[in-house]
Parts: sequence; structure tokens; C-alpha cells
Amino acid sequence: MSLASDIAVLRRVDLFSPMTDEQLRLLAFSGERVAIAAGDVLFEAGGQSEGTYVVVAGALRLEAADLRGPILVGEGTLLTPASLVTQIRYAFTATADRDTELFLVRLPMFARMLGEFPEIALHLHAAISADLAAFVREAAEVRARLDAVEDLDARAAPEPADPPLEPITPRR
Repeated sequence: MSLASDIAVLRRVDLFSPMTDEQLRLLAFSGERVAIAAGDVLFEAGGQSEGTYVVVAGALRLEAADLRGPILVGEGTLLTPASLVTQIRYAFTATADRDTELFLVRLPMFARMLGEFPEIALHLHAAISADLAAFVREAAEVRARLDAVEDLDARAAPEPADPPLEPITPRR
């Protein structure tokens, strides 16, 4: 693929869309294309990140012990955005659902870009803050639903009978 097509792929990712052409060109030039065949594992849960991946074509199946089932992600998905700024352990296993092409942005290169272009760091901070705020709102909604279920359970449960009285024995 050409540098121009790599830039076009990166521009479609929300987190990278505010970047200038120069910044995207630098990011595209420093990244690398990765191709994996259907059924191949990109990374496993617990593995150490080396950067973040953008799905260029194809699809990945994400699986984790705490998920009810696999999640399928496709073109334009940015996997593990936190690994742009810090090394993390993957919380899920990513397996190619079909032949898949990805773009890898390595942590050291992105860190260098943050040093050269501090406005990227400001945008990243705002995006991460917005994601965190959305997560907190969703968690509060889940908590409210769980509280409502507990209230329903409490109202539906029969009243416990008073325990039998025990005789009091005087101390001597």
C-alpha cells in the first residue's frame, strides 16, 4: 500500500482525524502494515502491547473470559488506544475472523510525536476524558438498574418470621 492510502486509513480513525496532513504523514511513514490470515492470533490476553493496531481491512474476533461471547470488529477500529501512551497487558485475545490487514502504531514513535506536537496530546487527553466520562455514565446506569432489581427482589421476598424468643437466664 502507498503512503497516501495509509494516511487515508489513519484519517478515518476518530482519534487521529484532527491531526494535520504532516502529522498523519509522519505517523503513516513510521507505522507498519501487518497481515494475518483467518484464524491467526494477533495477540493473546495477558500479552504485552507494543503499540496500537488499526484494522485496515478484514475483521478481528475479540474474546475475553469476562465477555459473554466474542466481539467482531472491522475496518477503522482502533484496538487498545491506551497502548498509544503506555505499555499495557491485553485484556482480550484478538484472532483474525478472515484474512485481515492492520496498521501498527508503535508506542515509542507515538511518544516522540507527542513531544513534537503537544496539541496531539491535548486532543488525546480530551478524547480519553470523554470516553471515561461516557464509561462512568454507563456504569451509573447499570448500577441504577441493579439497584432497581434488588428493590424488586426485596419487595417480592416474603417477610422473615420473627425469631423465637430465648429465655433470659439471670446471672449468678
